[in-house]
Amino acid sequence: MKLPSHFLLALTFLLLCVSTLVYSDEVSEEEYDDYYEDEVEETVGGTSIPAQKQPTLVAGFHKNVGGGVHQVTIPFLEEEYLNLTAEVFDCVKRVDSGILALEPNSTEDEEPDITQQVNDLRKKMEEVVSVAAALANGTDSKPSNSTSNDTSSGIVEEIPSSQSSKVKRLSFREKQELRMKERREQEAAREQLRPKFRLGADCETLVCGACKAIVEEFGVAVKNAVNNASIQYIEEVSFGMCERKEIKLKYIDLVTDVCKRIEQENSGYKEALLQPFEQDDQWDKLLTPASINPKKQKVCVDMGACELEQFEFVTEPLDYTQEQWADKCYTCQAFAKDLEERVQLTRYVTETNIIPIVANTCDRLTLAPHYREVCLELTKGKLLDDISWLAKVHSESVLRKAKAEQAFPDKLCEEIDWCKAYIDPVKLREKQAQETMEAVFF
Repeated sequence: MKLPSHFLLALTFLLLCVSTLVYSDEVSEEEYDDYYEDEVEETVGGTSIPAQKQPTLVAGFHKNVGGGVHQVTIPFLEEEYLNLTAEVFDCVKRVDSGILALEPNSTEDEEPDITQQVNDLRKKMEEVVSVAAALANGTDSKPSNSTSNDTSSGIVEEIPSSQSSKVKRLSFREKQELRMKERREQEAAREQLRPKFRLGADCETLVCGACKAIVEEFGVAVKNAVNNASIQYIEEVSFGMCERKEIKLKYIDLVTDVCKRIEQENSGYKEALLQPFEQDDQWDKLLTPASINPKKQKVCVDMGACELEQFEFVTEPLDYTQEQWADKCYTCQAFAKDLEERVQLTRYVTETNIIPIVANTCDRLTLAPHYREVCLELTKGKLLDDISWLAKVHSESVLRKAKAEQAFPDKLCEEIDWCKAYIDPVKLREKQAQETMEAVFF
């Protein structure tokens, strides 16, 4: 029986399609080795299960499907670690940071009482007036003023009558001048005895700052490893991170200590560090403020090294002393707090490296566009030089454990005239009255 020609043609075409599909499913052993890593078997319940095949990457990293096995159960900054940090690294806990302390050789009893000062001043003025009046009348109501008894030598000296006759009565203006002079001396004495607090950021701020610095440095390491074909997972970038010079030489020992605590097994801290980076694939934008700042917030808040409030930019007064603040003042305060934190964590602050620290401060802050423009004004020209100098001097004061009546953010922002100092209304009226009196009589 002879088959029709069109049937043979259809059969030939069908056989050709089947052979093509079979060939396309075949992969040579050489091609397989080039594309896949060697398979590693895992044993579960006595049964061997081949590991999932992963292609060798030329750029980027494999995704960690598990997303981290261990979760954070104990907050990073728990009480025991906080107390140990305060003791070992000699920082002040937040609960104690605002407490004023007298200077070493002073006590609270040395603070002059205002009422007693006024009484003593009134008594001295009455004595001066009575003596001047007695001398002007040719009498001496106080013999002790005309003679001076030296009990140590037994000599009694007589004041010549010619000298006593030259003493004249004090005018009203002279009395006021004497009173003002004594008042200024008393103010200076009170200023020396006034309590002060220790300069520098508190322990909680420093631990949070250390966490943020580690996230930044890890981000730099991740970006540098993107094109490294030997590193397949982001976790591999973290191996030995705490011993790298970028951390050990650049920052103080507190940062290294925080880094080693993050590396602890089964704590969940390391997983909290890795997850935001494993979920990212925009490697060219990894170190931009829009990318790295949210990672710092998520990592450090999730592991308990920071509080969410430490990343919030405040634009409203927290108490009555801030009611006169404007946008420039709020921006400057946030700028100065971050700058103090970073300067205190830097191992060596010099005239050379302080400038880039100041210049990059706005990039470390999460600011709305308007406030970012205001912030960038602090990193240019004369303001950059002035702030860099103030920050360097402050770092030296912190190392000396110096005390002051004013925190660094307040001092810096008032020095550059971006904030106005709060003046108590009662003290302001007293100051204005004193200035008016001095203007009238002098």
